[in-house]
Amino acid sequence: MIKLYFVCMGNYYRSRLAEELARHYGALHGVEVTADSGGLALSAGNKGPIAKLTLLYLKQKNFEPLGEERYPKECSLTDMDASDLVVCTDRNEQLRLLEDKFPEYSGDLVAWQAPDWHADPFLSTPQLIDRNVEQLILSYKDK
Repeated sequence: MIKLYFVCMGNYYRSRLAEELARHYGALHGVEVTADSGGLALSAGNKGPIAKLTLLYLKQKNFEPLGEERYPKECSLTDMDASDLVVCTDRNEQLRLLEDKFPEYSGDLVAWQAPDWHADPFLSTPQLIDRNVEQLILSYKDK
C-alpha cells in the first residue's frame, strides 16, 4: 500500500485532480493506493468544493470523482507525515513555501512543474498531471 499526498496552493484544482487520478490509476494498474491532498494557501475565491476544470477533465475521461463533495482543506504536517510520498504539483510556486511552512518535514518529497490554470493558456496542466500520476503509480507496480 502506498500513501500519496498531493499539494497545491488552494486544494481546488491540481492537487484534487492528482488525488482523483491516483485512485483511478491505482485501481487500474493493481496498485493499492490511498490518496489525499491539501493546499498551502486556501482561497476564499474558490467556487464550490472542487474546480470545474478538474471535474470536466475527469468526466471527459469517464472517471467518476470520489471526492467531488469535499471542500478544499489546508495542508498539514500530520497529513504529510502520514504519507509515504508528498508531491508538490508546481515546484516554482510551492516548494519554497512548503519548506518554509513545514521546515520539520523530513519525509519523501517530489515536485512537478504543473502551473495553475491562470498561468496555463493552453490548459495542458491536466494532461501533465495525468501523465505524472500514472507514471508515479506505475513506479510502485512491482514493489
